[in-house]
Amino acid sequence: MGIAAMNRAPLGAALALAALLLAGCGSAAPQSTAVTTAPPSAAPTRAVPTPHVYTTPPQFEQEAAKPDPNFDMGYAVHITAQGFEPKILVSPCCQPVTFSNLSGKPMDVVFDVSGLDSGVIAPGATWTWSPQNVESVAYHSKADPNLSGGMQVNQVNE
Repeated sequence: MGIAAMNRAPLGAALALAALLLAGCGSAAPQSTAVTTAPPSAAPTRAVPTPHVYTTPPQFEQEAAKPDPNFDMGYAVHITAQGFEPKILVSPCCQPVTFSNLSGKPMDVVFDVSGLDSGVIAPGATWTWSPQNVESVAYHSKADPNLSGGMQVNQVNE
């Protein structure tokens, strides 16, 4: 046997051994993989928010009783025979603002841009609107468009 043949013999044996080992890894029996799943559980429950009952904060009790006729912060607008008081209201977002008709005659509040109309507010009655966005709102009386007011709705910082 020559030197070349001797060098090939160990190489052939190594290849045969590798083929045998690889053949043993892939047996004819199908391999199974166990998958464990958790039993189905009840669907997660979602908490239902409790409706917020709004009360006027103590710091705004004075404002609710008698707002500054020109500019005020709070939750109340009085409709008088002379117009809206305050003329400009600054209010927090998403809190109800109450328009009280103190004019002695039926009034409607109409928002200039959106066209939202309160409908008739009888003398002594109120209409409540809750702004859903930070925005500036201009409004007027349907009966007398010269009676106008505005509101700046600001972000609430908690």
